[in-house]
Amino acid sequence: MDVKSIKEEKAEVDIWQYVFGFTPMAVVKCAIELEIADAVESHNGAVSLTDLASAVACSPSALGRIMCIAPLLMLEANPATLAPWHKLSKRASLDGGSASKAAYGEDIWRYPSLSRLFYDGMATHAGRAVSEIVERYGEVFEGHVAGDMFKHVPKADVAFIMWVLHDWCDDECVKILTKCREAVPKETGKVIIVEAVILEGEEDKYTDARLALDMMIMVHTDKGRERTNEEWDLVIKGAGFSSYTVKDIGSIISIIEAYP
Repeated sequence: MDVKSIKEEKAEVDIWQYVFGFTPMAVVKCAIELEIADAVESHNGAVSLTDLASAVACSPSALGRIMCIAPLLMLEANPATLAPWHKLSKRASLDGGSASKAAYGEDIWRYPSLSRLFYDGMATHAGRAVSEIVERYGEVFEGHVAGDMFKHVPKADVAFIMWVLHDWCDDECVKILTKCREAVPKETGKVIIVEAVILEGEEDKYTDARLALDMMIMVHTDKGRERTNEEWDLVIKGAGFSSYTVKDIGSIISIIEAYP
């Protein structure tokens, strides 16, 4: 890797850190609202995630994701997009619910002043991410055809899906991936999934950004999440794939290739 590439890579990490800069503050606010410190103190010693979740009336899964956040770095600068972060404790509570709905009365996708901002932001990221994938793993796009997975996945040698599955729960992901699997040839086809993969028990330079991204998904969706390798294994095998690989391309995203 030449000097320019090293500088560009560092700049990319720095950008993600700035993008997710206020997440720790939002998580601390959530912890205060849930009275997590009081619950830990009253336990008189170490407390398991299950017991802590019970004590503060939270979903263990949501609380575990919140507790993963340490020194993270700014997600959204627009004042309107900050509103759901103040409702993060609502998302974590046992009765669940959408932080976006609590803030706006409806999902972010349907909120007029934010939907265009959101889609523009996703388009900007997608353009950069696809360029990154082409540069580092260009063969993945050979024979690419567009489609709408919610209505129909066109028959093709390869199905490509990027930054979509993290918006949906496991059951919905299984349904989407099943449609994708059925659209590709059993013997030679594959489904390419481009998403963040949360590393457990190890860290890299994008670890904090991925965890902050998971907080963003928790805030802006009802049931979405960034997934660990184990969680990806669950949905991929649940969709009937026989095997898959996970490729680290030195970015916040990874490439998962699933085979029928």
